[in-house]
Amino acid sequence: MTVLKSIHRNCRNINRITASTVLRKYAKIIGVGAVYKVLQLWYVLQKPDVPLKQKALITGAIGYLIAPLDFIPDLTPVLGYSDDFVAITYALLQVQGYVDAEVKEKSKHFIEDIFGTDAVSELD
Repeated sequence: MTVLKSIHRNCRNINRITASTVLRKYAKIIGVGAVYKVLQLWYVLQKPDVPLKQKALITGAIGYLIAPLDFIPDLTPVLGYSDDFVAITYALLQVQGYVDAEVKEKSKHFIEDIFGTDAVSELD
């Protein structure tokens, strides 16, 4: 369990500027809707009532998205990000009970800050 706590502690240290830079990069590739789902996972990760096992799952899914090595390399046309989508979707399905109105609102606000109001109108 100490490893999981360490991973969670390190994830909390990522600042908003770094997150914005990374999300802008990925949004161009995977789309704003997918980034919105990643943000939902991110905000669920910050909730104190989410079990450590679920936090580890979220951390793994987000880590898999940003990891340079994948089961299917991201440079592979069409299929490159499909394995990443599966990881994000699976994690989101597992923690769906923690995705409340607050998580959705924070995610939309972050999207609006980065991509503008038009991007938010396309979500949900």
